[in-house]
Amino acid sequence: MVASVVPGMTVGVAFIGIGVLFAAHPHGPTPPAVADVQLTTTEFALAPSSAGSDQPWWLGGDGLLGSSVSASASVALPTVLAAALTDIVNQPVVGAGGWLIGNGTADHPNAGLLFGDGFTYTAQTCQVSCRGGNGGFIGNGGGGYGGGNGGDAMLWGNGGDGGDGLVPGIAGAGGDGGRGGLKWGDGGDGGNGAPGGAGGDGGAAGVLSWFGNGGDGGRGGNGSEPGAGGADGGNGGVSGLLVGRGGRGGDGGDGTYDAQVGQDASGGDGGNGGRGAILVGDGGDGGDGGDSAPLGTPGNGGQGGGRGVVGRSGKPGSTGNVGESGAPVSPSPRAAAATGSASKTGAKTGGTGGSRRR
Repeated sequence: MVASVVPGMTVGVAFIGIGVLFAAHPHGPTPPAVADVQLTTTEFALAPSSAGSDQPWWLGGDGLLGSSVSASASVALPTVLAAALTDIVNQPVVGAGGWLIGNGTADHPNAGLLFGDGFTYTAQTCQVSCRGGNGGFIGNGGGGYGGGNGGDAMLWGNGGDGGDGLVPGIAGAGGDGGRGGLKWGDGGDGGNGAPGGAGGDGGAAGVLSWFGNGGDGGRGGNGSEPGAGGADGGNGGVSGLLVGRGGRGGDGGDGTYDAQVGQDASGGDGGNGGRGAILVGDGGDGGDGGDSAPLGTPGNGGQGGGRGVVGRSGKPGSTGNVGESGAPVSPSPRAAAATGSASKTGAKTGGTGGSRRR
């Protein structure tokens, strides 16, 4: 029994000795080097590239994830996600204001992620100026109010119309129309400017959409006070990728005349028409220039938009006329309707009836 065990022990001791010999030999194999591992943390701030640049519509105060999410330089990714989850928890899954399926509401203007239309604001639901809610994957953007932009569609749907300006002056510009869906849908129309406010630009159709028309630009407001010039009209939105027409440019506002000091004012320029689709699409026509006071300069017409392979180029807008006494100071038609004021008063008197022959 001893003889059977000793040979095995001898072999084992021999292998151990060879291992020690290689380990101790100066030219033996060198064990691989192991790099030091240091742990670190990195936060990525979701911030626009510049103060005036656009950020993805699904982030930010008007984004799909709600008003509690803000993509500012001081907010890190974990904070944004936590705020988004908190906002979603406070919303129903399905129904009005639902985060998955449902139309937007005044409190949660953006539609559900899958289906739903964005909320359209009115004088009853908006105090000053509000942006329309965004649509879901399938759904339309909502309309803005008080110069607010229209909401954007996501994949299939139309962009919302921009709100008409309500405050006279530069601050009374109309809102821009919302973007159409990425695959299908029209851009929203730009809002009309209040007196002295520029018209909003028409929304563009989706960049990769099969079909989509650009939204029309809003009309510039007339002079906000006697002797003030008219504001410019908004540009028409560009159409989709394959089929669609460009939006028409908005007309320029009329200048006003101050009879007391003899001050004349010029008319606003018309907006440019939007480009038509690459394959089949007409370019949008340019907007007409606004009329001027007697000694003022009429507004220039906007340029027509380019056409696709099949289609026509947009026509340039007409130059405004020289008015006899200038335009009256009045709000834009849609702005007047929003505030309940009539754009025209009184009625025409009928003519005297003629005598009947016998």
